[in-house]
Amino acid sequence: MRARSIGPVLGFAVLLLAPWGNGQSLDVAVKTARGEPIEGLELWVRAADSLGFERFGTATDAAGRVQLPASEVARSIVFQAPGWGSRVERVLAAQSQLTVVLAEVTPISFVIKAPAGYDLPSGVRPSIYWEGVGGDAWLSIQNGLRTSDPDAFSVVPVVPVEWSKSAARFEISFPPAHPKAFLLLHEPGFLQAFHVAIGGSEAVAELKEKVEEFPGIELVAPVLSEITLPAPASLSVTFAPRDGTSPSYEACGVELGLAVTLPPTDRWFFTIDKSPFQETGFERSWTDLTPGQYQVAAHTGRPEDRWSGEGLVFNDRRAVTVKGEETARVAIEWEPFDTNRFAGDHRAVVQVSTHSGKPAQGASYRLTTYDNRYGQHTVREGRLDDEGQVTLEGLAGGEGVARLTFNVDLMRLGELTLGAGNSKEHRFDFSLPPSIGDSAPDLELTELKSGEIVHLADYRGEVLYLDFWATWCGPCQGPMAHSQEIVTRRATDWKGRARIIGLSIDDEIETLRSHVETKGWTDVHHLFASDGEPGWGSRAAEIYGIHGVPTALLIDASGKIIWRGHPANFEIEKAIDDLLKGSGD
Repeated sequence: MRARSIGPVLGFAVLLLAPWGNGQSLDVAVKTARGEPIEGLELWVRAADSLGFERFGTATDAAGRVQLPASEVARSIVFQAPGWGSRVERVLAAQSQLTVVLAEVTPISFVIKAPAGYDLPSGVRPSIYWEGVGGDAWLSIQNGLRTSDPDAFSVVPVVPVEWSKSAARFEISFPPAHPKAFLLLHEPGFLQAFHVAIGGSEAVAELKEKVEEFPGIELVAPVLSEITLPAPASLSVTFAPRDGTSPSYEACGVELGLAVTLPPTDRWFFTIDKSPFQETGFERSWTDLTPGQYQVAAHTGRPEDRWSGEGLVFNDRRAVTVKGEETARVAIEWEPFDTNRFAGDHRAVVQVSTHSGKPAQGASYRLTTYDNRYGQHTVREGRLDDEGQVTLEGLAGGEGVARLTFNVDLMRLGELTLGAGNSKEHRFDFSLPPSIGDSAPDLELTELKSGEIVHLADYRGEVLYLDFWATWCGPCQGPMAHSQEIVTRRATDWKGRARIIGLSIDDEIETLRSHVETKGWTDVHHLFASDGEPGWGSRAAEIYGIHGVPTALLIDASGKIIWRGHPANFEIEKAIDDLLKGSGD
């Protein structure tokens, strides 16, 4: 998401018209410890359902107040001004007032030096981010949305002091106490996506002690850190049909991502470049990459169709490590998908029962396979007979056979393993997981806040929205943030009658606890799947047939499952209210 740079007076007017609100406003007072207004104030705002922060110029009145439109979702707001310690505040959707006090601090300087043999671009300016908000900083540069934009998202204002071809000095105003800080420099054409830790509160305090040991030396822009940039690396990628093959596509493209570990442990691939080509091959080179590990993905078709699953769109990913002043090369070839790989002389009989043990008669099935380059492919499909069976003839078997997944009504039940043993006759028995109309099976779980063992049946009598998720799951984060926002508003209305539960299938409960506290999602009732093996091997995932997250269920007060599916676009709040009304509550 690209930030909007708006002048101070105009910015105030645009804020009032921003498309978040419901006609109300959030009244914010930003002051010094003495109650005085702060000049040069900037606000960065991120709604819970958006990616990255957006910058708005602000105009405050004589009392240091500014108005933001009310929001239907929670927001995080960064307050910053040169010479003042920045603050990050989380604002709830229903909140109408907020007072922020910024502490006056002495600016601290740091120096960025160009690598030997290279000139530092004029106007170069890095961003500073704190542990816990690194994703927003990286999203501000992802996919070339921003180059050397001085308005790049930074939780601390970065003020240029002096520049030469060999080095540049900047001032930053750290608050008295802050998390570990990181520097991000993104200068396409010179050096892309360089990042490094520059210390935390301890480093700043230590620096002040050293300076204060020498009377007469003023604490004016002391050198916090001198950072010498690495020499850029080069990467060349080629893509073409394999010799002797005729391409069945007319367009292709490439995507380049950098592997980044965001503090404390989150690992991401951030998109550095996406380039489409209206032809059957390409050669693409980069000469300005930060040394590190990258992922190259070449694909056929248009970028918007890349994950459509239609027409067997080709995707091939390669990991590559690039080093400074060296050129790494990656060559990727296309070849047509071989549909004959599934043909053979093996026979499989599949029996499917409902969760209650009855034959799943007439249910639709799909036999699919997943290929790392061609994605998901349907091998067979149809309907089960009156006995809940299907006989699949002419399948390939033996060593090296493709893995086949059996799905019923879009739910993954398991794999058909046709490679084991010498027999060409196979039988598989599957049971559907609990679904709409079934009673929700009880589970033994660990409550996050208390650490006590609880049972899902303990909540019988309440409407439950049960969201299976994990901290490492990217698509799970938005729905969980949305659930947090709903619970924050409706906790009083729903107390004792309805509950939103996040059921984590993470491997360790401490990972869940740290993630929830960092995100501020503490109003959701969090449970940990502690019974059985960790993660996917937990009894909760096994009993409920969870093969992908997020997966959610709506359970009424009697324990019957009303809905099951992906939480995206599901109107949780309305569904819960409708159930409460229907029960007479």
